[in-house]
Amino acid sequence: MSAAALFTLVLLIAAAAAFAAGRWRPDAVALLALLALLVSGTVSLNTGLAGFGSPALIAMAAVFVLSAGLERTGVATRLGRRVLALAGPSELRLTVAFVLTAGLLSGVMNSIGAMAVLLPAAIAAAREARISPSRLLLPLALGTRLGGNLTLISGPSNLIASDALVQRGLPPFGFFEFLPVGGTFLLAGLAFIALVGRKWLPDAPLRETPRPENLAHVHAARQRTELAPWALFSVALLIAASTAGVSIAVATLLAAGLVVISGCVTMEEIYQAVDWRALVFMGAILPLGMALSDTGAAASLSDAVLRALGASKLAALAVMLAIAIGLNQVMPSVAATAVLAPLAIHAAAGVSANPHAYVMAVIAGTGTTFTPISNPVNLLVMGPGGYQMKDYVRIGLPLAVLLGLVSILLIPVVWPL
Repeated sequence: MSAAALFTLVLLIAAAAAFAAGRWRPDAVALLALLALLVSGTVSLNTGLAGFGSPALIAMAAVFVLSAGLERTGVATRLGRRVLALAGPSELRLTVAFVLTAGLLSGVMNSIGAMAVLLPAAIAAAREARISPSRLLLPLALGTRLGGNLTLISGPSNLIASDALVQRGLPPFGFFEFLPVGGTFLLAGLAFIALVGRKWLPDAPLRETPRPENLAHVHAARQRTELAPWALFSVALLIAASTAGVSIAVATLLAAGLVVISGCVTMEEIYQAVDWRALVFMGAILPLGMALSDTGAAASLSDAVLRALGASKLAALAVMLAIAIGLNQVMPSVAATAVLAPLAIHAAAGVSANPHAYVMAVIAGTGTTFTPISNPVNLLVMGPGGYQMKDYVRIGLPLAVLLGLVSILLIPVVWPL
């Protein structure tokens, strides 16, 4: 392992420890990690600053703007009330409703786009039901990830993994070939979150708001309900564009631009709506994931573990899955898939196993994302939900273990080794 790779691993461990301690702001820790990469020369200036222009970060910023448009025109409130009317004020039923809706929506569009539609509605429903938004938002984010393996187009990781097979002369995955893993993930994850995981969520105090009958006439004047059709059309545009194969960054920018041009939100409200801490965190942490890949640290570590423990087909599959789960929590899922998919094919060849099963193990592992680093949707709810890193680990780590066990039992059945 090169000196640069070793430095990157040490820096990653230090950053993870700082995140877990919770004594420092995540965006500050991420900026310090980025500075260390730049000063040490581990990454170039262009690579170090590339995170602030990444499609994921642009999409996140646009999601905040679109969500503000849905709130200001009353669409989020009406959608939240509709879910509330169907599910009732029960926290359990609201959790099930939003997790299931998020998972199914993520099956046909990018998870960030699904979050853009459901985030403001979940906040509105929580306030209508007089429960803390922190009880719903992290389950909502996890729901979008659980549905991210339903189809080939559910997320970029699926497409990257399928393309890795094609580049090596192997058949690609079919459109619905992910369904056995994705469907099982969604059902198992939903059961865990609803019955166990939600009990470990924080219960941030719900800020008291004036009752509507006394004044959410003042409230009616503040909301631009006459512009609700424009906000709804923006959502339709986002869904249509993302399912048609348009980049999620472009799709969310189109939708956000429409809510601004139509007057759903003002320019001042845009700056108030964007969670700048989340954007700084994302922009600063992405280069660390790039460094893990570019320096060969991720590949060297993964290959060494496989050589040491991959004595049999099933053992190698389990190791590949465990590496994917672990690595995916400290680097974006897209980057983790890009690094591990070729390694999975290599490992399968080494033990004369089915390469599709091993690549599916990577997809399953990178579908267990629960940290803010691993996926933008988890980061989107950090501010509104008032979450700390320990909240993500408390519910996400047991869920990842559960999904890992499900995967090791399911994959060899659907894709014989």
